[in-house]
Amino acid sequence: MVGINLYFMLFFYSLIQVIVYLLYVLIGTIKYQQCRDFINSKVDILQIKAMFMYTIWNLFGDLGHLIRTQGASIVVNLLFGTSGNASMGIANQISLQSSNLTNSLNSSTAPEIFRRVGDKDLSSAVNLSNRVNKIGLYFILVIAVPVICFIDNIIDLWLVDVPPYCERLCCCFLVMYIIEKFTIGNLVILQAVNKIRKVQILVFIGYSLTPFLPFLGLFDLFNLTGIGISCIVTMLLTRVFIMCIYRRSFKIDSCDLIGKQIIPTCTLVCIALLSRSYLFTQYNEILVLAFKMLLVAIATAIFLFYALMNKHEQRIVLNKIKINKRLGAL
Repeated sequence: MVGINLYFMLFFYSLIQVIVYLLYVLIGTIKYQQCRDFINSKVDILQIKAMFMYTIWNLFGDLGHLIRTQGASIVVNLLFGTSGNASMGIANQISLQSSNLTNSLNSSTAPEIFRRVGDKDLSSAVNLSNRVNKIGLYFILVIAVPVICFIDNIIDLWLVDVPPYCERLCCCFLVMYIIEKFTIGNLVILQAVNKIRKVQILVFIGYSLTPFLPFLGLFDLFNLTGIGISCIVTMLLTRVFIMCIYRRSFKIDSCDLIGKQIIPTCTLVCIALLSRSYLFTQYNEILVLAFKMLLVAIATAIFLFYALMNKHEQRIVLNKIKINKRLGAL
């Protein structure tokens, strides 16, 4: 009976996804003339082939992501049982929630990057992609740094029985997602100019190594934390390759990347990781913990405002704040 219910759930879930995408096609056809022109145009074999290959290369990256997430879960389940899976689940949940804001930013800016590339305004698209990287790092660090600092307190207040190595896995996954944000805008513009073959192959290879690297000694040295360290290493490798491809494609100077992004980020993450054990105390009141996390978030936001952004970007932010204040006063 349970198996039949699962089949029904899978069927209806798939049906909903199909209906949603069909509605996208229908609304686009009704609203935009370009969609109607595309439907009424003659079949272009070369264009269909290009779109098919574009889909295949993206599928490589998605498959690597699947191997990283599900492969790691299978390995942890085999070696550490339910307690290891519980730690993985909690760490994934906390890290994903911390990066949701940055993911929303990426989704909202990607269409604009594609539009600028389509309008042959490549320099503007490159500038926007670089700005998306900075803003994405800003958002995730403001959230992730307080979480890393007080992760022991958060887990202790949240759970009655804390699974082993849960706090360490949370820190590893948060660091992994911070590394990912260095190239979120770069990856979009590489997709927009259709330079994704090498990128997706490297993402597939790098992510696919995640379940296997811990067997080279990480499990022996760090126990369950080895899978988290493996995630950091493979994410770092893929992002370095993406940066190299991006720099080669658009002839970008790496000085701003190192001085304005890598150094401030590494400084904050190292301080948060080193101070984690010193900040841990038993809190009976969640409001005390929330207040201290807020103070760390504000300090992080102020530091990043001056360390991550250049003078021009700082003026833009300050002008926006002044405009909003005037509108609020009215």
